[in-house]
Amino acid sequence: MAQTITKERLKQKIDQVQDEYLDMLYQIIQVFEASSHRLPDNETADATSWLQFVEETYGSFQDDLIERGL
Repeated sequence: MAQTITKERLKQKIDQVQDEYLDMLYQIIQVFEASSHRLPDNETADATSWLQFVEETYGSFQDDLIERGL
């Protein structure tokens, strides 16, 4: 069973990120924050639109995929 990610666990992982990646990580977090403000509570984001956004914005990293930690 997958471990639930808490804000505390996420903050611990952020402390381990190399300084050179902090700007990119911050921008990714802002995307999630902005998305939550734009969507009505009773709707979810369209998965296709999200995947298209990621491809257009972060496509240069497709060979270095973001992986979920254990």
